[in-house]
Amino acid sequence: MGKGIKSLKIEYGELLNVSTPANNHFTLKADELAHITVGEWAPGINGLYQGNVNWFRYDNKKELLANDYGNRLNFSIPKNHCGSYTHYIEASLSENCDFTNGIYINGHCDPLITYSKWCIQNDGSDQRDHDFSFGENVFLSLNTEGINGNWVTVELYRLNDDITIEKIKKWLTDKNYDPKEDDKLAKIFDKQAWVINGEINTDFTILPTWKKGEDGNKFYVKIKDNSQYIRDNNHDYIHARFLRVKNKTVPIQTKIEILTSNSPVKIGDTEKKVDNISKCRFRVINFTERGGTVELFNEGKFINKMDASSKFYTIKNIN
Repeated sequence: MGKGIKSLKIEYGELLNVSTPANNHFTLKADELAHITVGEWAPGINGLYQGNVNWFRYDNKKELLANDYGNRLNFSIPKNHCGSYTHYIEASLSENCDFTNGIYINGHCDPLITYSKWCIQNDGSDQRDHDFSFGENVFLSLNTEGINGNWVTVELYRLNDDITIEKIKKWLTDKNYDPKEDDKLAKIFDKQAWVINGEINTDFTILPTWKKGEDGNKFYVKIKDNSQYIRDNNHDYIHARFLRVKNKTVPIQTKIEILTSNSPVKIGDTEKKVDNISKCRFRVINFTERGGTVELFNEGKFINKMDASSKFYTIKNIN
């Protein structure tokens, strides 16, 4: 990797794959502490320099995340950062790196949805007790594990809670009966979302065409990574119960209004309005040119012409 170091190695930490020198890509078990050290020094580096080095950790866009100094780098990946998201690590005797012969590391754990909420604004407070209207915009936020950096599919469903004779019989005879098991899944739509820092944050408009019946509707989501649906801690694949929408329709917001004024925003007390502005008046104005002083204006006098060599002329009497 230049800068005195040829290669790195992982001395401690449970790896889930065996990297080859060709790709230098390792997969680390979630929350497992890895010790990364110099594997081989560049030719000509003697024992005097084989000690502490500068460590650089970059994200998958090669933007610097952290810079450390020592004879090794202790590194781990939490569950919410596990997934296809890859870290790049390099070491150098200097304060620079050249992005050659470093190692790539991503974390692995079972995919999981750990938390979900419906919000009025992006990543706001949970509003599942709020009754939305058809036509409103809504934000969905989910915390995840094991799918960081992945593109996932967000599928929205309408809960069909029609009461039937069969359901009533099961309610009376089976204490463990879950009404959701008999709910007909009505898929409304799906969209793609990118998992960033272990979070899914997306938004959509609650369209009036999603409405069913004269009462309010309830909606929930399922998250699919490739062809696999992601469960939660209760082994359930239904998340964000429920988005509640009342039987009311409002105009669809087609664009978000933003502040377009270029006026500065003042914080604090408003300045008092000035009703009267005093006039500023000069009695004499002189101009210094080529070491001499020329009178440009003298109140009440008409100056027809200044010095003959000057290009300045008056065109009217100034009072």
